[in-house]
Amino acid sequence: MREDMSRMIRIGRAARLKPDGLEGYQRLHTAVWPQIKEVLKKAGIRNYSIFCADGLLFSYYEVEERNLGQIEKIWAENQICAEWEAEADRFREPWNPQTSQDIWKDMEPVFYLE
Repeated sequence: MREDMSRMIRIGRAARLKPDGLEGYQRLHTAVWPQIKEVLKKAGIRNYSIFCADGLLFSYYEVEERNLGQIEKIWAENQICAEWEAEADRFREPWNPQTSQDIWKDMEPVFYLE
């Protein structure tokens, strides 16, 4: 085992789709841009999945604890990520209709079985 490995943190987040957004959101994610995958890996994100039910998106990923504070910085500093978010936002809506800043909400863990 490598000694530089840190503990993996599980992250759950939720977002809302626009009423007609599912098809476009699925289409976008069937061909995730290679640069986006590269940025996610650079940020230490692993086992990333997005699920959908009744217009709600649930994302799950794992990240090394040491990288947890760097994800938003890495994402924000990359122009291709801004372009990806703009594309994805065509299909998502904010939790608060008064602002477009709150697309994804972090979820609190309730149960875990190893």
